Amino acid sequence: MDRVRGSSAEPTADDSGSWFDRARAKYGLGTLLVAAGVVLFLFPEPVTSTAGLVLIGAGVLIWLAGRFQ
Repeated sequence: MDRVRGSSAEPTADDSGSWFDRARAKYGLGTLLVAAGVVLFLFPEPVTSTAGLVLIGAGVLIWLAGRFQ
């Protein structure tokens, strides 16, 4: 028994994981980074726009690397 999480430390069949793990398995990490980057880019602050561009670039690189493997 994991006292911090309050559940068993070993995964069970009904332990589906976090929403991020399910989305990453369904769409891929590159797609999620691009989506998060677009959302951040649309905020009118320079810092969030820059972070959005960085995430979009990282997502595209990860997506392209996965395509050519």
